[in-house]
Amino acid sequence: MRDAIFVLLEKRNPLPTDDASKAKCLDGVAKRLEELLFKMALRQRRNT
Repeated sequence: MRDAIFVLLEKRNPLPTDDASKAKCLDGVAKRLEELLFKMALRQRRNT
């Protein structure tokens, strides 16, 4: 899942040029997105 998010983010947003900063940035964003998707799925499941 994170790999797919990384690919989308790289296409849409300019990232830092060095690999360490790039990885840190993407990992944080991907983690937040993954958590948000999980929370949304839980809410939807409760409502059905």
